[in-house]
Amino acid sequence: MMTQRLPETQKIIDYLSRVPYGETASFRDIASACEVDLSVKRHLIDSSIKTLATEGVYFKSVRGTGYRRLHPDQGVDTVRKWHNGQQHRSTHKMSKQLNGANPSHLSPSGRKSLESGLNEVWFRKQVESKLLREEARKAQRNKADEAQKELQERLNLQHQKFLEGLENQQGS
Repeated sequence: MMTQRLPETQKIIDYLSRVPYGETASFRDIASACEVDLSVKRHLIDSSIKTLATEGVYFKSVRGTGYRRLHPDQGVDTVRKWHNGQQHRSTHKMSKQLNGANPSHLSPSGRKSLESGLNEVWFRKQVESKLLREEARKAQRNKADEAQKELQERLNLQHQKFLEGLENQQGS
């Protein structure tokens, strides 16, 4: 099911999707693109950036300036940080609710279902967090492997040039 977007939000999404990687979209440029006072309606930017993140387009806030577009591989770290924050907030909220609850008023089956539900939520969050960490590690390993291969190719090329220079010196 697709949700309806405000026309201003769609204008911001269109503008931000055209920003090149590494460039920063200033608040002034975004405001002129959607023709709205964003100091009053800041939520339009937030919802636009969240929508773009679901499509694999990531932005990072630049304090006092605007939003910088990240490369897709940088977005993994951003999503992981966001997810960890969400996990922390939901766990904190759950513990606050439990601290205010009086489980002695619940029946034994009610207490058991409450505990099993909380354990299931906790376990699911742990698994999601572990999967995100593994995905980030794989991305870092792939970067390191590519860099190692590139370095090895450069060394082989330099070694080959060195051997050719020796052959030329011995031939003369």
